[in-house]
Amino acid sequence: MRLKRHLTTYNPHGFDFEAWALAENIRATGTIRNKSGYKKLKSIVWKPRYVIENVREKIGDRISQALAGKAYSGVIRALVIGGDSQIAQADWNVYLRTGVIHLMSISGLHITMLAGLAFAIAALIWRRFPALVMRMPTRKAATVSGLFVAVLYALLAGMSVPTQRTLYMLTVFALALLFGRNLAISRMLAIALIAVVLLDPWAVIAPGFWLSFGAVALIAYVSVGRLAARHWLKEAINTQWAVTIGLLPLLIVMFGQTSVISPLANAFAIPVISLFVVPLAILGSLAHIDIILHAAHFVLALCMQGLSWLASMPMAIWQQTAPPIWALVTAIFGVCWLLLPRGFPQRWLGLVLLLPVFFVNLRKLAEGEMRVVVLDVGQGLAVVIQTKNHTLLYDAGPRYTVQSDAGSRIVIPYLRGEGVKKLDGFIVSHNDVDHSGGAASVLAQLPVSWQASSFDLPETDKHLK
Repeated sequence: MRLKRHLTTYNPHGFDFEAWALAENIRATGTIRNKSGYKKLKSIVWKPRYVIENVREKIGDRISQALAGKAYSGVIRALVIGGDSQIAQADWNVYLRTGVIHLMSISGLHITMLAGLAFAIAALIWRRFPALVMRMPTRKAATVSGLFVAVLYALLAGMSVPTQRTLYMLTVFALALLFGRNLAISRMLAIALIAVVLLDPWAVIAPGFWLSFGAVALIAYVSVGRLAARHWLKEAINTQWAVTIGLLPLLIVMFGQTSVISPLANAFAIPVISLFVVPLAILGSLAHIDIILHAAHFVLALCMQGLSWLASMPMAIWQQTAPPIWALVTAIFGVCWLLLPRGFPQRWLGLVLLLPVFFVNLRKLAEGEMRVVVLDVGQGLAVVIQTKNHTLLYDAGPRYTVQSDAGSRIVIPYLRGEGVKKLDGFIVSHNDVDHSGGAASVLAQLPVSWQASSFDLPETDKHLK
């Protein structure tokens, strides 16, 4: 095996592979030399980690076999074992435009919802037997059941870093319930955050760390300590509003865009995926019942029809120039002020504090000026040429893997961070993977006025003019 240390590319607003690998506990990458004389010594290594990986592989193969030829078999596989390599790029674009990309792999939301479902079922059964209740209170028994299901699902997911963070949070909450500690939600959240950072110090690098804890904090902020209980529908709408508006500054700073239709898309996608598709997919995979897997795929296909319709809307995505840090701090204060309880005076001032995030513009080029930026894409080329009113892209960098290329990792984030909402021209010099590898991603995510190349570019974008 030949190992090498990580090398990343350095670009404004771009993806930092070294930081990502550090957060994922990946210290090196490598290749295995293909030489003759290899001999398999054992079919399986009897250690817990390898046994779990073997089980995950068999479950993944089972899903692929049962749903062979189905459009979303890769999504079902991702929801059960966490491997998203078989999800089509076109589907990723739909999830990105509708803001439901967090639902299409094993996420903290799925683990929490599945643990909550196990809690409810265990409580419903436990309280029907007085002898069991006398041994252990229903609430504690249901908590143990929910935590047990969460651990099993996390193991099935391969104990990825985001999965571990969610599991640590749930464990802290479960221990507080089991030991009868009446802790405030803010203190429990702080303990969970400290536990995550102590067990996984590099978690703070990942955007998911801030988004997951931020979402839980926002839900607690708008729901705990209120004088009157709302109707469940009003509570759901209020929670969705709080998470949407509360995470907006972070999403714009981290990704340079946000989905305008994400509240509507998540309103039906979250219950459908978490309460129907995921349980059916897991049950069908573990029980080896194909009809249940097909039922999960059928429900997912119906959900995808709605998401595809929403993604086709022209204003599905709000693209924003990357704001400075002071605008982010001001926006966070504005969100906290805006989400104060109804009746608090001058809540509208929160909107005023939120506005700088949307109206901070970069310096515009003067008439006759030109800016040429050669992006660091590794082996390959991608050049952005800008004047006062026009933007031209020359080449789009290389393709790295089937699911990753310079177009989606480097070019698009840079253009969005610079406030470029469309390309006036796109030139691909020749059909070489180092120059045209990212072209499909660029065409799929940005409208282009005209294009020029020595070969046929992929027609993957409906905005192409």
